[in-house]
Amino acid sequence: MITVIQIIAVFFLILGLIFRVFKPVDVLSGISAENLRDRDGFGKWVGNSLIIFAFVYGALAGGLHLFEFDLSSTSTTMNIGVGAFLFCQGLIVFYIMGTGKFTKTTALPLRPLKTDGETVVKDWTTHSSSRHSPYETSRDRFLKIEICIESDGDLDADVRAAYDGGATTIELCRSMKRDGLTPTPAQIASARKAISDRPGLMVMIRPRPGTFCYTPAEIDQMTSQISTAAAEGATGVVFGALTDANGIDLSATQTLVEQSRNLNLTRTFHRAFDAARDRRTALDSLIDLGIDRVLTSGTPWGSPGQATDGLKNLHFTIDRARGRIEVVIAGGLSAATIPTVLASLPDSLLHISLHTYSGSLLNGRVSSEAVRSLIEAAHA
Repeated sequence: MITVIQIIAVFFLILGLIFRVFKPVDVLSGISAENLRDRDGFGKWVGNSLIIFAFVYGALAGGLHLFEFDLSSTSTTMNIGVGAFLFCQGLIVFYIMGTGKFTKTTALPLRPLKTDGETVVKDWTTHSSSRHSPYETSRDRFLKIEICIESDGDLDADVRAAYDGGATTIELCRSMKRDGLTPTPAQIASARKAISDRPGLMVMIRPRPGTFCYTPAEIDQMTSQISTAAAEGATGVVFGALTDANGIDLSATQTLVEQSRNLNLTRTFHRAFDAARDRRTALDSLIDLGIDRVLTSGTPWGSPGQATDGLKNLHFTIDRARGRIEVVIAGGLSAATIPTVLASLPDSLLHISLHTYSGSLLNGRVSSEAVRSLIEAAHA
């Protein structure tokens, strides 16, 4: 005999599945007041709550039947009351899971993997292995190390040193004295040759020094540079464009995003983000435009401050991102400052990576030992 409680359980199970299927969202998205205003986050949150309610409610019915307490004989009011109580419990459970109030990400000891003399690290996102980083920890997925390399130096040696030291990605830039410009096609090809078929070659797309406001002709030049970078072996590009009022140039950025996406390139918005007048609006715009990563020190562009001076803004950016975009922390990072920065960030270090230029140098050249020290500091 079908009871009222069984009908209610099945109804909420189906409803929960509908919310999950038609409102997809990252499995690890948090539950917060802002997240509830996000359509996808809200759908996933409600869907999970309805599903857990259905199972708990159904289990309760089964348990009571075993003890010969048939809820079908109880009043509809009691059924609704019990259901409401269990539903609230489900919401509390998912609130705790989403906000991490009672959980904390903890680093495991470094554990290199060796296979036939090669260093291999497990790729937690694909359940496969790649040969580009010598450390395996529970936070590798969250704390990747990116090394910025000056393409005008001993490029082959610097790229090899970065990867030998354990870098996950490199950002290739020309003319670092002018805050980084687009490297030449020959330099991109040289970097690709040095790292063979390993992923993580990010190429700066910046045609000139100065402001981040570009003319239509300069945007055309940047799209051409993106095509060249892809042809020479880049796996990602780094760019940024602002309006005269220091807002994200939506039209220009969309053009660059579409060009990069068509070439299957990872898209990083560089520290022009720190020059934007409104960090919240700028971040939301980048997410909507399809940017994969955003580079920031948390301090205003052009100021002498480093990441240790921008901790409040970094914390805000990570909280606001909620895993929808990777936050790449830059700004004077070194083995000495990384622990201070990480200790000030949210407990959950999802979708975060660290970017450094000077912190990887020894006597003006990239040092594999210096890179290793950065990784050790990140996972201490």
